[in-house]
Amino acid sequence: MTDIRRISLLGGFGVTDGAGRPLRIRLRKDRALLAWLAMAPGMQRPREAAIGLLWAESDERHAAASCSQALYSLRRDLGGEEDLLRTDGETIGLDPDACQCDARDFARLATGRDPDDLHAAEALLAGEFLDGFPAPSDEFEEWMQVERRRFRGLAIDVLTALLDQGEDEWTDDHASRASRLLALDPYGETGVHAMMRHHARRGRKALAAETYEAFRARLAEDLDVEPGAGTEALHAAIMRGEIRPATPTSAESAGIITPDDSSAPGVIALSRGPEPRRWSRARSLALGAGSLAVLAAALLFLGVSDKPGPAPMALHPPRIAVAPFADLSGDDRSALLAKGLSSDLSTALARLPGVFVSAGNVAPATEPDLSADRDAADALGVRYLLRGDLQRSGERLRVSARLVDTNEGRYVWSTRYESPLEDFFDIQDELVLRITADLRGQLDEGERLRRTRDTENLDSWLASTEAYGAFLEFNPTANATARTLWVEALDHDPARAVPHAGIAMTHFQDALRGWSEDREASIATGLEHARIARERDPEQPLAYQALGALTILQGNVEEGLALRREAVRLAPNDFSAVGGLAAVLGGIGEAGEAVTLFRRALELNPEPPLWVPIWFGHALHASGRPDEAATWLERALARKPGLAYVHARLAAVYDDLGRGGDAETEIRAALELDPDLDTTSVAQAFSLPGTEFRSRMETLLAEAGVPE
Repeated sequence: MTDIRRISLLGGFGVTDGAGRPLRIRLRKDRALLAWLAMAPGMQRPREAAIGLLWAESDERHAAASCSQALYSLRRDLGGEEDLLRTDGETIGLDPDACQCDARDFARLATGRDPDDLHAAEALLAGEFLDGFPAPSDEFEEWMQVERRRFRGLAIDVLTALLDQGEDEWTDDHASRASRLLALDPYGETGVHAMMRHHARRGRKALAAETYEAFRARLAEDLDVEPGAGTEALHAAIMRGEIRPATPTSAESAGIITPDDSSAPGVIALSRGPEPRRWSRARSLALGAGSLAVLAAALLFLGVSDKPGPAPMALHPPRIAVAPFADLSGDDRSALLAKGLSSDLSTALARLPGVFVSAGNVAPATEPDLSADRDAADALGVRYLLRGDLQRSGERLRVSARLVDTNEGRYVWSTRYESPLEDFFDIQDELVLRITADLRGQLDEGERLRRTRDTENLDSWLASTEAYGAFLEFNPTANATARTLWVEALDHDPARAVPHAGIAMTHFQDALRGWSEDREASIATGLEHARIARERDPEQPLAYQALGALTILQGNVEEGLALRREAVRLAPNDFSAVGGLAAVLGGIGEAGEAVTLFRRALELNPEPPLWVPIWFGHALHASGRPDEAATWLERALARKPGLAYVHARLAAVYDDLGRGGDAETEIRAALELDPDLDTTSVAQAFSLPGTEFRSRMETLLAEAGVPE
């Protein structure tokens, strides 16, 4: 039989026909009835039980009629040549030969211990049972919660059994499996052990220790207990170095990127044909108080951590993009409101540890178009798309929004708010709460996100929104404008934290790029504002970003990175934070980890700004991947050919590939753009001073023919 309907209940509700096309089940109770029947033994249940589950509030006659009507409309929506429903006077059910259900298949596979069955079960774990499904009755809600608990227990069993095999504990698959288990069972020790061993096998003893400390703190705070003896013993063994990192050869054969892609600890290899050229990694990251010179603007965005944050509930995080809200009024104030609303919604959702928020661009649209929405979502690798529009009339505001499930080609919901302009933030909060509830089913998470905005003063918020837009232009005039606007934001609301953090970032820009007359004074003033921001709001990520950037500029890289990691702990899905840390790791010679983080950044934003392909290409070359490095640096130059230092960096890659003629061409192009360019200036653009990596960069560039 080819016309088999497939019912998906893990990770949400969905039905497809034999060709894989989504089928729309129009009514909520029809969907609930289908899910309930799909989970029945033999896919058959008493008709009376269905009535009690979904129509208990109606009298007997109307309930029976409603059940019959539901079966009729369900049969119509399921379509197909074969009738999926089997009914008689007393029972209703589904033809088990004409349909498949992922939850039933998972439950069957999860009960055994055959490795192939366990892996097949794991592949079906798209999320929680009927995740985000709105229960049409209290009775259905109770049944659904019982099933969720059952499937959560089965998922824990499957993941635990696979982790116990321990065959791939240094791989990303192993880490992902451990993270999923921790999300389901945050107090269980199997997931913690697996994650600790993963970090140890990747040579990341500090991260293994951080995983242990986070678990110990969680047990103490939530349960007032200590970790078990097995956890303590594992921690001690890792600290003593008894669990050794996987060899690079083993990791490379498994397709894994490790912090060290060379045969000896502390060595970075740049391949030149069969004879790799090796760079010794700097043993110390401590910098003197001298000038940092020119480092890429990506230093603004330092910070991401392998430190485990709050465990997400879903097995796979929902993936969403926020499209720019359309301004239907056509005036500057309304346009700024629309822009700020889109930005704040993205920022708020990015602070959810279990929600993936794409930073990619989505074209605005004022009219619903499911086909265009699906294309946009596919391009960004997301499932959900939030669209909306805003219209202002005097002091009244109308905001419309719709959440699109592009996989199913349907609107999860659409809504409209009409209120006084002064209620703008209430509308924003309500949208965040509703999105959170639909994607995660946790209203308490949505309530926590009210902290992402630190003012109720609309004029102050609008000034901040405009300031951030100016800041991102990265030129001295716009930087000064951004500072003025953040000062204006403080004039409207002097108690805020965010404008102080923004002002700090403008001083960082001045000091980094040589835009200020007194570099040290800019750093000192920036640090003062950043500290005020942190004091006013100890959980404000931008405060830690500013502190980290300025601290690195002072010369203390380790302390600066720690501050930026704290920022990402507070906002764990931020693209610029991930990519920024990757860039600075590339600047100190930690190329393998930089490559890993860049891949993550590109997942968050498939259409990244220009600094990403530049620094990704640099990191790829330093990690021994010159072919890939050439591709990314070529992409950067295709977007902006006038970057002399990128031409010089590409020349070094071509030289490493044995393409001497292409290397000479790139050096000529670089010198035409900047006749004063030399190995020192290019090395300054790609490495931190005071490290051995800087001198190795200069040697590499000189060997490629860049003037010394």
